[in-house]
Amino acid sequence: MNERYKPKPPIIRALLREYTDGLSVSDICARTGIDIRVARDCLKKMADAYIDRWILGRHQRPPEAIWCVVHIPEDCPRPTRKK
Repeated sequence: MNERYKPKPPIIRALLREYTDGLSVSDICARTGIDIRVARDCLKKMADAYIDRWILGRHQRPPEAIWCVVHIPEDCPRPTRKK
């Protein structure tokens, strides 16, 4: 499959799992080559992505959100009932 048409959320998710401290949208775009509008839309729709904190912009730029993803455990068994 052509790189351009691959689904973007798995790419963004893998990158955010690699950078556990989080990344801004501009950092995500610089590392993946994904368009900034596409990256923002994907992050808003991803159920496991959240804004961890905001950093102040320099030189009269607006604050930037730092995005992270939730780490879901592989095996989360249901609790047993006590009788």
